[in-house]
Amino acid sequence: MNALRRVLSRAGLITAAGALALLGMVNAHATGQPQTLQNLQGGLLGHDTKILTPRGVTVHAASFTRKGPSTFIYLDLGLNYDDEIDVFLSNGNGVSEIQKYTNYTIAQQSSYFGASTLHYFPADGVHTTACLVVADQANGRKPAILSFRLGKDGKLAKRPASTVIDPLGGWGSGGLPSDVQGYDDVAVVTESPMFSTGGVETFVLGAGCTLAAGTQIPNSTFRYYISSSVNGSGVIAEPDQANSQVDLYSTDLAGNLTYLGATSSQFRGLDSSAQNGSNLFTGDANGTIALAQGGTVSGGTVTWDPTSPQFDPAGSNNASSWFDSVDGNYVNGEQAFGAPAGIGFYSGDSSFKFLSHAATGDPYSYVVNFGQTGSTLWVNDGDSFIDACLLTSGGSSGCTTVAQATTGGFFPGMAVS
Repeated sequence: MNALRRVLSRAGLITAAGALALLGMVNAHATGQPQTLQNLQGGLLGHDTKILTPRGVTVHAASFTRKGPSTFIYLDLGLNYDDEIDVFLSNGNGVSEIQKYTNYTIAQQSSYFGASTLHYFPADGVHTTACLVVADQANGRKPAILSFRLGKDGKLAKRPASTVIDPLGGWGSGGLPSDVQGYDDVAVVTESPMFSTGGVETFVLGAGCTLAAGTQIPNSTFRYYISSSVNGSGVIAEPDQANSQVDLYSTDLAGNLTYLGATSSQFRGLDSSAQNGSNLFTGDANGTIALAQGGTVSGGTVTWDPTSPQFDPAGSNNASSWFDSVDGNYVNGEQAFGAPAGIGFYSGDSSFKFLSHAATGDPYSYVVNFGQTGSTLWVNDGDSFIDACLLTSGGSSGCTTVAQATTGGFFPGMAVS
């Protein structure tokens, strides 16, 4: 059990002090045999009910009001046989759930801190409506990448605009798509190595939110990719936990991928990344101290800042990342197994340093992934709750829980308009 707990912690899967709850799959290379949710839940799942049914969380939906344009928040309910996407509206009247989309079957079998199965693409000259791209890990079927048209009211169309079979995905002989990021109209998908060595691939959005497969780079040797980040120049960072390094790729506007190079991490267990221009940051999923590192990308190399790494003394297992584009800070989500979760804030420049720690509104949060609207940081707690944190130059002035999906479960993806 101790060995299994270490593996799950490094993979970004949920573990808890004194009890182990597995939401997803254990990688085949770590255990020798893939294990699905259904054959583990009798022995492991549910030992820590805080993960699925949190207690003592107050939702301040009506009191959290925002001025300006409406914001739509999308949550992907995963790890069920019949998946759904819940849509929330944030405006001057508070935060409310406006759609529960259940017209398709998706079963997310793997969920990682720092990764997101959803990505929002705003309307542009190619597609006149906003689009939502979804990584479908399937349940014994062939994994696929789906795209949906979004109405002006933020709701998903009744049917997907496209369903594209994942070229690198497959049950028993391929990977599973664990994360979707965006570069213009290119969806960058990280392939988690469930039954393969993993890799990176692209999909390109067209008119009507239709989706076409771009290019793929399967890993020639085993690399443990979970999630990526993409900067404004198309540079893709893929933290590789297995080899303790950051792999760099690039994509052009047509989705053509190029491998650039790899740089050793300053610590083991690196997990998730964020970029701002040439600045790159990663978190850590070692299950203990909350380590973060920052550096500068040039070509295929990362040069770590002289002050890196840094750590949050109040955090642990900081496996999710975001860059605050308003205040210029690196944001690191901390899972803090067995203790209240939190968020660490670091300066996002060459004088990389720890700034502050903020507690989440939901004390049982797993801080799975983030989104941002102006100075509001949205936090997917993973257990059906959404937090909102007010960002400041020094971090955050506070977080509060503002919404809860009416269906319980684990939510591996969030996207924000």
